[in-house]
Amino acid sequence: MGKTLCRALGLLILTFFSVLTILLWIGQIQNALLTIEPNWSTYYLGESVSFRCDMNEGEDNDWEYQINRKSQDHFPYNSHKSYTLEPLYKTEFQCCGRRRIFNKTKCSNTVFVTVSVNKPRATLR
Repeated sequence: MGKTLCRALGLLILTFFSVLTILLWIGQIQNALLTIEPNWSTYYLGESVSFRCDMNEGEDNDWEYQINRKSQDHFPYNSHKSYTLEPLYKTEFQCCGRRRIFNKTKCSNTVFVTVSVNKPRATLR
Protein backbone atom coordinates (compact mmCIF):
# COMPACT_ATOMS: atom_id res chain seq x y z
CA MET A 1 0.00 0.00 0.00
CA GLY A 2 2.88 2.37 0.74
CA LYS A 3 4.39 1.88 -2.72
CA THR A 4 1.05 2.60 -4.38
CA LEU A 5 0.65 5.80 -2.39
CA CYS A 6 4.20 6.90 -3.29
CA ARG A 7 3.58 6.18 -6.98
CA ALA A 8 0.29 8.09 -6.94
CA LEU A 9 1.93 11.00 -5.16
CA GLY A 10 4.83 10.95 -7.64
CA LEU A 11 2.40 10.90 -10.57
CA LEU A 12 0.45 13.81 -9.06
CA ILE A 13 3.63 15.86 -8.61
CA LEU A 14 4.79 15.04 -12.15
CA THR A 15 1.39 16.08 -13.56
CA PHE A 16 1.47 19.33 -11.56
CA PHE A 17 4.91 20.28 -12.87
CA SER A 18 3.96 19.33 -16.45
CA VAL A 19 0.91 21.61 -16.32
CA LEU A 20 2.97 24.38 -14.71
CA THR A 21 5.62 24.06 -17.44
CA ILE A 22 2.97 24.28 -20.16
CA LEU A 23 1.39 27.36 -18.56
CA LEU A 24 4.77 29.06 -18.27
CA TRP A 25 5.59 28.20 -21.88
CA ILE A 26 2.25 29.60 -23.10
CA GLY A 27 2.95 32.79 -21.16
CA GLN A 28 6.26 33.14 -22.96
CA ILE A 29 4.69 33.28 -26.42
CA GLN A 30 2.27 36.11 -25.72
CA ASN A 31 3.23 38.98 -27.96
CA ALA A 32 3.67 42.57 -26.96
CA LEU A 33 0.97 44.91 -28.23
CA LEU A 34 1.31 48.50 -29.45
CA THR A 35 -1.91 50.54 -29.59
CA ILE A 36 -2.51 54.15 -30.56
CA GLU A 37 -5.00 56.69 -29.28
CA PRO A 38 -6.88 58.17 -30.99
CA ASN A 39 -6.94 55.34 -33.51
CA TRP A 40 -7.51 57.29 -36.73
CA SER A 41 -6.54 56.39 -40.27
CA THR A 42 -5.01 59.84 -40.94
CA TYR A 43 -3.48 62.48 -38.72
CA TYR A 44 -2.82 66.10 -39.65
CA LEU A 45 0.21 68.27 -38.95
CA GLY A 46 0.09 69.62 -35.42
CA GLU A 47 -1.96 66.70 -34.07
CA SER A 48 -0.48 64.22 -31.66
CA VAL A 49 -0.85 60.52 -31.18
CA SER A 50 -0.33 58.50 -28.01
CA PHE A 51 1.35 55.11 -28.21
CA ARG A 52 0.77 52.50 -25.51
CA CYS A 53 3.01 49.47 -25.21
CA ASP A 54 1.74 46.39 -23.37
CA MET A 55 4.07 43.44 -22.83
CA ASN A 56 1.23 41.09 -21.75
CA GLU A 57 3.54 39.51 -19.21
CA GLY A 58 4.50 40.33 -15.64
CA GLU A 59 3.84 43.67 -13.98
CA ASP A 60 4.16 47.01 -15.79
CA ASN A 61 7.05 48.06 -13.54
CA ASP A 62 8.97 44.86 -14.44
CA TRP A 63 9.63 46.35 -17.90
CA GLU A 64 11.46 49.23 -19.53
CA TYR A 65 9.80 50.42 -22.73
CA GLN A 66 11.09 51.82 -26.01
CA ILE A 67 9.23 53.18 -29.04
CA ASN A 68 10.97 52.70 -32.38
CA ARG A 69 10.24 54.68 -35.50
CA LYS A 70 11.12 52.24 -38.26
CA SER A 71 14.32 52.98 -40.16
CA GLN A 72 14.86 56.21 -38.25
CA ASP A 73 15.26 56.65 -34.56
CA HIS A 74 14.78 54.79 -31.36
CA PHE A 75 13.64 56.53 -28.24
CA PRO A 76 15.64 55.40 -25.19
CA TYR A 77 14.30 52.74 -22.83
CA ASN A 78 12.42 54.14 -19.86
CA SER A 79 9.76 53.12 -17.35
CA HIS A 80 6.84 54.78 -19.21
CA LYS A 81 4.67 52.44 -21.26
CA SER A 82 2.95 55.38 -23.00
CA TYR A 83 4.43 58.03 -25.32
CA THR A 84 2.77 61.01 -26.98
CA LEU A 85 4.36 62.16 -30.22
CA GLU A 86 3.62 64.56 -33.03
CA PRO A 87 4.02 62.47 -36.16
CA LEU A 88 5.49 64.41 -39.06
CA TYR A 89 4.94 62.02 -41.97
CA LYS A 90 3.84 58.51 -42.82
CA THR A 91 5.88 56.11 -40.81
CA GLU A 92 5.86 52.81 -38.94
CA PHE A 93 6.15 52.45 -35.18
CA GLN A 94 6.94 49.49 -32.97
CA CYS A 95 7.53 49.16 -29.24
CA CYS A 96 10.02 46.93 -27.51
CA GLY A 97 10.24 46.04 -23.87
CA ARG A 98 13.19 44.89 -21.82
CA ARG A 99 12.32 42.94 -18.69
CA ARG A 100 14.53 44.21 -15.90
CA ILE A 101 14.93 41.02 -13.88
CA PHE A 102 15.43 38.45 -16.64
CA ASN A 103 17.09 40.70 -19.24
CA LYS A 104 14.46 39.53 -21.72
CA THR A 105 13.47 41.65 -24.73
CA LYS A 106 10.40 41.37 -26.93
CA CYS A 107 8.84 43.63 -29.55
CA SER A 108 5.29 44.38 -30.62
CA ASN A 109 3.30 44.54 -33.79
CA THR A 110 3.97 47.41 -36.21
CA VAL A 111 1.54 50.35 -36.31
CA PHE A 112 1.36 52.52 -39.44
CA VAL A 113 0.67 56.25 -39.06
CA THR A 114 -0.24 58.50 -41.99
CA VAL A 115 0.10 62.25 -41.65
CA SER A 116 -1.47 64.66 -44.11
CA VAL A 117 -0.43 68.29 -44.64
CA ASN A 118 -3.86 69.45 -45.81
CA LYS A 119 -6.65 69.46 -43.25
CA PRO A 120 -10.10 69.01 -44.72
CA ARG A 121 -12.18 72.20 -44.81
CA ALA A 122 -15.90 72.48 -44.48
CA THR A 123 -17.75 74.36 -47.22
CA LEU A 124 -21.12 76.01 -46.81
CA ARG A 125 -23.56 75.61 -49.69
